[in-house]
Amino acid sequence: MNDDDFDSLQDKVAELRSSLPGMRTRWDASPDEYEFVEIGDGAALSEPDQYPQDLNRLNSLFGSATFGAIDFDGEEYFEAETPVDFNGDRIDDIDWIRIGTVNHEDSILVDKATGRTMVYFLNYGKYGWDNGVMIDCPSPTMFVDTVCFGPRYREIEGPVELQAESWWEDDPWYNYLRERGYHQ
Repeated sequence: MNDDDFDSLQDKVAELRSSLPGMRTRWDASPDEYEFVEIGDGAALSEPDQYPQDLNRLNSLFGSATFGAIDFDGEEYFEAETPVDFNGDRIDDIDWIRIGTVNHEDSILVDKATGRTMVYFLNYGKYGWDNGVMIDCPSPTMFVDTVCFGPRYREIEGPVELQAESWWEDDPWYNYLRERGYHQ
């Protein structure tokens, strides 16, 4: 992600932080209808050389966060994870770390060498999918910009064309993105 795009992402996070009090008022009025959104304080990673530069930049925006069904863990909860195929074999030789989850189930993984970021769904075979990579982005900041704050949020439950219904139409976070014009 170039500096201009990162500046735009910083602006989105700042706007969301300033919107939280009003959003919480909506949640209090209808707690069953609104997803929880939380943004932790940004901080430098304790061992920045152990992680891709882009993950360091993202962590400077927030240490942990929840955007609808997407949860980012703080650095203290990062852990190595090996995505496996339906037979239990590694899908690749990449050194992945889990930095969060989608729907408290699917892993958000970052390649420690390149920063490539993906959502991996372990139970993909149950649905007859070819593999468990639901979303693949070149970097953690691109993931946040295009998935958490963008049109790819609809893909967090798999390829849009394979989903039985348009669940995102009723999703409060997606509706927030639509209100702000971010889903385009």
